[in-house]
Amino acid sequence: MEKHTWIKPVKASKGAGDSDVVSALLKAFSNANTHLWVRCAAATALGQLGASNPDVVSALLKALSNTDNDSEVQQAVAWALGQLQRFAEGSFDREEGVS
Repeated sequence: MEKHTWIKPVKASKGAGDSDVVSALLKAFSNANTHLWVRCAAATALGQLGASNPDVVSALLKALSNTDNDSEVQQAVAWALGQLQRFAEGSFDREEGVS
């Protein structure tokens, strides 16, 4: 999946992990009626921004186990969970994954 260049401006304007940003991304991601690519982008952003929010991990795990999700969404979710794991282990610089 392509890296999204819009993530960096969001981080710069609101700050990584800002609760308003994370809440908006969770809302967009969790709505099954949201366009596929918006959900993918939201999952990707949550992987970058949601490391300190347990609701993010819960929503991503729920989506990963939902077989009704498109494969693109599941792939974005798996990537996001991998990013969160790397953050938790302290082996990832947030800026490294953003272009």
